[in-house]
Amino acid sequence: MKSSDYGLCWRNVRDERVEVVKMDESRGDEYFREQHMKLAADREHAMRDNTLIMEERKRIIADLEERQRQLEREQAAQREVAETIAKMESKLLGGTDLLDHTKQQEVELANRRRELAEQKKREREILQQLERQEDDTAEIHQTYSSLQQEVEAKTRKLRKLHLKLQKARNELHDSALVHSQERQDLESSVTEINKELKL
Repeated sequence: MKSSDYGLCWRNVRDERVEVVKMDESRGDEYFREQHMKLAADREHAMRDNTLIMEERKRIIADLEERQRQLEREQAAQREVAETIAKMESKLLGGTDLLDHTKQQEVELANRRRELAEQKKREREILQQLERQEDDTAEIHQTYSSLQQEVEAKTRKLRKLHLKLQKARNELHDSALVHSQERQDLESSVTEINKELKL
């Protein structure tokens, strides 16, 4: 085999290997994008679901954060493998295409890091919003408890006043009966005296 034919064959092998690496990375990137979108959707759903109690919401968010960390570890591992393969290809083949591809990967990696930083910022904002909601809920419960205690105290006082009023009415009624009897007795006495005077 001529040296030119050997070089052409070797370059074809290199190009095929580079194409395989690109396909694997493209599939991996698509998978991680889908997973990130799914985690963001789950987190948004957990935050908006008002039927969840605070403890359950915290547990779901903690699970989502653990899944996010696991996804980042897998993504980092994939980047390390891709970088290792790129370096090995560059050293073995000395092709300029792989060097350009490595530079492109570095740019994409920087973009992914910025995206992750923005996502973490959004997660912190969501957690802060949940904490504020929890504080507001606790304050509402405290206010409700205070109002309920005030209503119960006023109800007890109203009952006592009602009992006192009923007692006073009973005493007034009894007094009226006594006075009526005394008046009748007095009228009877006057009638008897008048009869005696006429005699």
